[in-house]
Amino acid sequence: MEKRHVAQLFRVKKDRKAEEVESLLRGVTEAARGSTNLMPPIIEAVKGGCTVGEISASLERVFGKYSPSSNL
Repeated sequence: MEKRHVAQLFRVKKDRKAEEVESLLRGVTEAARGSTNLMPPIIEAVKGGCTVGEISASLERVFGKYSPSSNL
């Protein structure tokens, strides 16, 4: 099953336009830096073939990586 998912991801990345993906991810990053609603650029990024990992990485550049507090 994992091999099938990896193969499908490879096909998706191969068949999409790199310039469009970069533009969509840039839109997610810019929205995260501002005060606008993040959902519209995220939805557009998904429709444009961006992966969850790529979108998450764009958000991580702005917000950083979550690290739970060890204080209980």
